[in-house]
Amino acid sequence: AMAQGLPVLTSPMGAGEILRDGIEGLVLDPYDRDGWVGAIRQLATDSALRERLGDAARRRAQDFTWDKVGARRRELLLATCADRRPAGD
Repeated sequence: AMAQGLPVLTSPMGAGEILRDGIEGLVLDPYDRDGWVGAIRQLATDSALRERLGDAARRRAQDFTWDKVGARRRELLLATCADRRPAGD
């Protein structure tokens, strides 16, 4: 959804780890039914908010392409392996 420029509604247990509340979407209490209903209504009726959150979501998604995530994982693995080499190798 983010890569397509759509604002995201999520809980802290989902994409809330990468999505910033009020910037790329809305992070909601998973048990707050009224909060979810209100957020859906807000996005349905506020086109400026939808556009602002969606544009920011598209930009944020670029930080999580396969190439970028893979490169970060590779660097982490290389650093971990380098830290575990015996002295003198």
